[in-house]
Amino acid sequence: MDLSSLYPPFRAKIELLVANCKARGCEYKVTSTLRTYEEQNKLYTLGRTIKNPDGAKPSKPLGNIVTRAKGGQSYHNFGAAADLVQIVGGKCDWSPKAFAVLGEEAKRLGLEWGGDWPSPDAPHVQLPVKLGFLQAAYSKGKLPEVFKYLDGEVK
Repeated sequence: MDLSSLYPPFRAKIELLVANCKARGCEYKVTSTLRTYEEQNKLYTLGRTIKNPDGAKPSKPLGNIVTRAKGGQSYHNFGAAADLVQIVGGKCDWSPKAFAVLGEEAKRLGLEWGGDWPSPDAPHVQLPVKLGFLQAAYSKGKLPEVFKYLDGEVK
């Protein structure tokens, strides 16, 4: 996964996070980084009831809900979030226990871990900044303005 679209100091923390986990014997792979609003909205529709193209009665859900965030409501939209998965025996391990080391190491680096949320999202890590400030900066000048804002916030 290409990390170049992430806010550079956050990218460095993600690289360090992966290295720290590996030093503890756990290999993690980044599965998702920056998403456009359109990509986020497509993910948001997954697992939710969607109207048929003719606008008639709703069709059945498409599976499990993937995200609770619409476009502009996710830290992924601002280069300030990443999702990771543990690799065990060459395969992805999505079991809850597979994210314990990730959560511990993410928090050591000062990142927010989605596994601590009331509705856990264990693969997710993000910068601990206010979403509203990211949204406001984005509305002023897209990602360059977001990164400029983050330059004053991220240690």
